[in-house]
Amino acid sequence: MSMTAAGFTNIGLIRKTNEDSFGLFPQLHLYVVADGLGGHAGGEIASRMAVDMVKDYAVSADAAIKKDALLPGAIAFANRKIYDVAINDKKLSGMGTTVVAAIADPSEIIISFVGDSRAYLYQKGSIRPLTEDHSFANDYVRLGFLTPQEARDHPFRHALGRALGLRPTVEVETAKLTAHPGDLILLCTDGLSNTLTSEEMRVILAEAQGDIDKAGHDLIQRTLEKGGRDNVTVLLIGYTEG
Repeated sequence: MSMTAAGFTNIGLIRKTNEDSFGLFPQLHLYVVADGLGGHAGGEIASRMAVDMVKDYAVSADAAIKKDALLPGAIAFANRKIYDVAINDKKLSGMGTTVVAAIADPSEIIISFVGDSRAYLYQKGSIRPLTEDHSFANDYVRLGFLTPQEARDHPFRHALGRALGLRPTVEVETAKLTAHPGDLILLCTDGLSNTLTSEEMRVILAEAQGDIDKAGHDLIQRTLEKGGRDNVTVLLIGYTEG
């Protein structure tokens, strides 16, 4: 199979700065999206550090490290670096970021994440999430106290139980799946997922018919049309025959 990837970001219509960051490193089969925590000092710095540190770890990782362990190790490394900077610079105290990262090669996809930036799989006309938000509202859903729709409108929907940089260590979740021709992986910040429903994303991806540049631009444009209240970042990885 062959692969293509593209990333897109937009400041939105309300925010004064863009605290989202993303990185595409196809030579490493590595793709990263991060969202600096709104309202915290240095969110833009934290998200950029997350992308850079995950890449640096992947570049320098010992060849003996198993692929399944690479992303969790890279994210833990990034967490510690961000934390150390934050505690040594009062101006950056409390900075943090979410992260969702993929190692995607022609046969396999590994997703690791912390926070509420998400990954989705679009396959054969359907879309499904590959991640679960590390938010208090989503915890309430897992416990049966809220429905998914109630969580979407809950006042704690943006409150995170996990993020990079807030503590010396962080728990990283990982998912793994086999790649197939026609698959499309979507990594995004919550500027997209809090604005568009999964069905709206599915329709846009279906209409793009595998053109990831069109899909990315249309996802961003639709988000802006619905208010653009947050920074929005989209990274797409597409699989085709050949």
